Amino acid sequence: MRLRRIHPDPAEVAVEEVVAGLELGRAAPPERPYVVLNMIATVDGRAAVRGGTRAISSPADRAML
Repeated sequence: MRLRRIHPDPAEVAVEEVVAGLELGRAAPPERPYVVLNMIATVDGRAAVRGGTRAISSPADRAML
């Protein structure tokens, strides 16, 4: 899946490129595991609609997760 990056330089990038660029383990001590957390909510504060997240997410969101 391709995503459109708008900052710092606009371009189309692959999900894998975006995730690799986040360097998620950089701040973790090398001898310890780490956890990455990504949370979303709707304007009205919901984290799920009818018991699921599909209604408030997109294919790009799901690819990133």
